[in-house]
Amino acid sequence: MLATSRPRCGGEAPPGASRCRRCGFVFFEEREARRRRVRSAPVVIALVALAAGLAAGAALLAGRGEPAAAPDPPDRLAEARAERRLESRFAKAGYDDTAGVRCRRAVRLAGATRCQVRYANGDTQLILVGLDGRGELDITIPYPAQRRPGD
Repeated sequence: MLATSRPRCGGEAPPGASRCRRCGFVFFEEREARRRRVRSAPVVIALVALAAGLAAGAALLAGRGEPAAAPDPPDRLAEARAERRLESRFAKAGYDDTAGVRCRRAVRLAGATRCQVRYANGDTQLILVGLDGRGELDITIPYPAQRRPGD
């Protein structure tokens, strides 16, 4: 720092003063550059986290294009799953005497799998089951319907 003298009153100027308190003289000398305060670590970490969050949010918004397409329907349905779905379907349709359904193999798309409906009184009936284009069960009861009495 420079020790400056006051031209009006002749005294020395205190370091860092911009004007003399006694005579009001304004000092035009350049002052030393002030040191910039270093931010504390938690503030820096918070700013970095905020920037990362904003970048991630922007990436998510930019990445949202068309919604993902619905998965393709299955081309086959395992025997156990087909049997459960058929039993549920018969129960909802009001066939209270249905005891169960058995299929010998997986139900396939655009095919016919022989399944057998067993009724509570022992009767059985043949049905043909396939999958349609949406993956739903397509049930056909052969004509004439063959319901065989139980033993």
